[in-house]
Amino acid sequence: MKKKLIKISRIREEHDMLHGIRNSIEQRLSVSHSSAFTKEIMDKVDLIIEISTEMGIDIAKHGFDDEVKTNLYIAQQSRRE
Repeated sequence: MKKKLIKISRIREEHDMLHGIRNSIEQRLSVSHSSAFTKEIMDKVDLIIEISTEMGIDIAKHGFDDEVKTNLYIAQQSRRE
């Protein structure tokens, strides 16, 4: 039970961080672009969030968690370099 609560807490923190990033993008766009352009970009950002969430669910369902974690780690390392 405690392990499940820790996972839920971590997921909630990541969810909050994701939406914080989303809101930051929206604020920055709205400063120098029209509301129509900002809405168009934010619709695409929301679609990315939705698709990646669905992919995460599918990955977990099919048991590919470890492979994805490895690929994510490699991608994060490449981005840092």
